[in-house]
Amino acid sequence: MSDTSFCINCGSGLIQSSKFCGKCGHPVGDIIENDLDGETNEVSVEPKKEEINYGYWVGFSFAAVIGFTAFLSVIDLPADAGYVTFNLTIDNILNGGWYTWYSGSWAFSVKQIVESGIESSLYKSGMDASTFRTILWIVTGLCVGVVWPAFKNGLRKFIKDVTN
Repeated sequence: MSDTSFCINCGSGLIQSSKFCGKCGHPVGDIIENDLDGETNEVSVEPKKEEINYGYWVGFSFAAVIGFTAFLSVIDLPADAGYVTFNLTIDNILNGGWYTWYSGSWAFSVKQIVESGIESSLYKSGMDASTFRTILWIVTGLCVGVVWPAFKNGLRKFIKDVTN
């Protein structure tokens, strides 16, 4: 560690063993000490590490899958459907066929069977197709609302990374 002294009169550097400033002749008894190896004014900035939030990504994925499935279901439901029944088994949910739609007189008949409470292995639960369609649109909208901000931010980050 080297200490450098400066003349308090003219500010020029001094030799440590001198009694007078070599430039202005001022006595060296009054000197200002400056430690050149000491503190620096540099600020080091470390890049911020982004932590992966797995719970967030699981929720994002769940909302995306549910929203996409609801969207495909509402598109697949024909406009003339009058009544819908449900068969919610794991196999049907994963492979499709978790609901069946009926139109015309079949819709009326199935609705009467379900609403009468007669035990039937085919018709356990159901609802009007218009209500079902509305629920699917609401689920789709909610899932898009959950997924969109993350998708938008991810897309912005991707574009920024690609263009820089």
